[in-house]
Amino acid sequence: MRVLVKPSERRDAPVSVKVTGKTLRFRGNIDLEAARGYFEIPQNVRTSVKFINLTDVGDVYAIGLLPIVADLMTASASPKRLRIDYNDRVERWLDLYGYRSLLSRAPLDNRSTPPQCIKHFPEDGADMHLYVTWSVDEFLNRAHHCARSGAQSLEWALGELTGNVFHHAGSDIGLLVQCLIQPVSHRCIFTLVDTGMGIRESLKKSHSPQNDREAIELAIQQGITSKRGNQGWGLFGSTAIVEAAHGSFTLWSGNAALIIHQDGAREYLTMPYFKGTAIDWRMPTQTRLNLQDVLKIKNEPLTLLWDKYDIEVGVLRFRIADEAKSFIDRPTGKRLRTRLLNLTRDAVTKRCIVDFEGVRMVTSSFADELLGKFAVLVGEDRYKRFVRLDNVNEVILGIVNGAIQERLRTERHALTPMRITR
Repeated sequence: MRVLVKPSERRDAPVSVKVTGKTLRFRGNIDLEAARGYFEIPQNVRTSVKFINLTDVGDVYAIGLLPIVADLMTASASPKRLRIDYNDRVERWLDLYGYRSLLSRAPLDNRSTPPQCIKHFPEDGADMHLYVTWSVDEFLNRAHHCARSGAQSLEWALGELTGNVFHHAGSDIGLLVQCLIQPVSHRCIFTLVDTGMGIRESLKKSHSPQNDREAIELAIQQGITSKRGNQGWGLFGSTAIVEAAHGSFTLWSGNAALIIHQDGAREYLTMPYFKGTAIDWRMPTQTRLNLQDVLKIKNEPLTLLWDKYDIEVGVLRFRIADEAKSFIDRPTGKRLRTRLLNLTRDAVTKRCIVDFEGVRMVTSSFADELLGKFAVLVGEDRYKRFVRLDNVNEVILGIVNGAIQERLRTERHALTPMRITR
C-alpha cells in the first residue's frame, strides 16, 4: 500500500522505531540510529511483527536496513511474508534497491535483479565471486574520472570481507550485500551483513577479547585472525584503504560499533546487541593511492617480473586465469596451489612461470594461500630459483610479495620443504 506524504513531513523527522501490536513503525531515516532503535526492542516483541509501516520514513540506507532485515530473516519461524505500508519516496527505495522483496521475505534472484539491488548469498560459490567481479566492472563503467587504484582497492576489500563471512562467521543466513556506484557524488559504497558468531566470538579461538569493543580494536590490527595459519588482512586492509582515501567505515558487531570518519577520527559506540557483523565501506571513486603502501606490503623481489621468456622444454607455464574465475578467497588459492604442486612434483621442469594474464586483482588471502604457502613448501631458496611471474601488474606483484614475505617470516620452519624432481 502506498501513502502519499510530502517530503517536508518526513525527511528531517527525528528517528524513532516502535512496535504497536503486530506493527513495526519507523519514523525518519532508516540509518544506523534507526537500527539501534530497532534492536533496543526486546527480541520476543520483534519476533511477533507481521506488518511494517514506512509511511513516515525519509531516506533508507543499507547500513540501517540490512541488520534489521537479517534479524527479521532469522527471528521468526513463520515463513509468511510481511505486509509493508509505505509512502511515495520509500517506494523508490523499495523498487530501486530491491528492499521490498527483502522486507516481505520474498525470495531473491541474484541474477535477474538489477545490479544495484541487495543480493543474498546463502553460501559461498561462483555467484559470490562473480558478484565481486561485476562490482569492479560497474565501478569502471559508471564512476566518472575514476582511478584504477580505486577499482583495485574496491576489488581487494570486497573480496577479503566477503571471504571472511563464509570462512570465519558461520552465518545462519549467509551474506546480504549491496554495492553502489554513485557517479554524481563520486562515491563507491558497499554494505554487507551476516548473522554469524560475531567478531568477539570468532577471535576467542586465537585471542581473549574481554568485550565487543576490544574485539573490534583487535580485529582491525594487522596480522590479527581467528584461524591459525591465516594472516588477518581483511579488516586491517579495508580500514587502512578507507583512511588513506578519506572515505568512511562503519563496523557493528555485538554490543559495539566503530565509525571511521572522513577526517580519520575513530569513534566507538555502545550499541544494542546484534548477532553477527554489519559493515559499511565508503570510498571516493576518484581515489588515487598506492595499494602496496596502504597495505604495508614490502615489495622485495622474491619473485621477478618475467617480461620476455621463450617457452622451451622443461618450462611449466601456469595460467591461473584458466584455473579459476575469481581470485579472492583461500579455498580457490588452496585448490590452485594443490594443482601447481602436483604439476611441479611430477614434471621434470627447469622453471615454473605463474602467468597472471587476464587477472586484474588478487586478495592477500588468495596470494598467501597460493604462493605464500607454496614458497614455504618448496623452500625459499628453491622458490627464488624456480618460480617467475609473468603478466603481473605492480599492485598484484606487491600483494604477492607481501604475502610471501609474511608467510616465510611466520612459518619458515613450520612446514617440511617439498622436493622438486629434477
